Amino acid sequence: SFSWQSGTADVRLRLGYPALSPLAPVSGLAIAGSLEAQAQIASAGPLGVFDAKVTGRLSDLVVPDPVAQSLIASNLDIEGQVARDETGALSLTKLRLASPAALVTGGVGLDPSLSRLNATYRLEVADLSVLSASVGEPLTGAAVVTGQASGPLDSPEIAGNLGVREGSLAEFPVKSLSVKFTAVDLAARPRGHLAATLES
Repeated sequence: SFSWQSGTADVRLRLGYPALSPLAPVSGLAIAGSLEAQAQIASAGPLGVFDAKVTGRLSDLVVPDPVAQSLIASNLDIEGQVARDETGALSLTKLRLASPAALVTGGVGLDPSLSRLNATYRLEVADLSVLSASVGEPLTGAAVVTGQASGPLDSPEIAGNLGVREGSLAEFPVKSLSVKFTAVDLAARPRGHLAATLES
């Protein structure tokens, strides 16, 4: 239902793409697979202000990056809450991307001009051995990456921490590994800092 005068709305949408490969030229990514998604959109007005719950699944997904492909493991379940307020600012909260190999949670906020972002993220990989083939070295253990990104949308500053416990890297035993990192200008001139602490 929708009221043009008040801007109130209660809408349910369903989207299905049986083949994502034709979207590759638009997205700039050589991807393949299928998408099923649903959105429940509600608004108490005014026009343009809304709150939406989105769920979906990417199936048989193929991406060009071998590490990403290992983490996706062909299927990716998607959940999130998208909102736009009266200033025009957008937010994505309660984000959850789950595959058989990894879990990503977090949130993203965009200012009214949609030119600056503020985001948090958490990546959990319960078994690093899924990455062994893609990185060319045997890996074991579990890893968690947490951090945040902020600044201009096209060039945010990224900071975070990678933690690995009770595993091995290229057959080198690792009791505990912590890597703090920052990165800026990834699109043009990537640069940043790393600081690692290792206990074996």
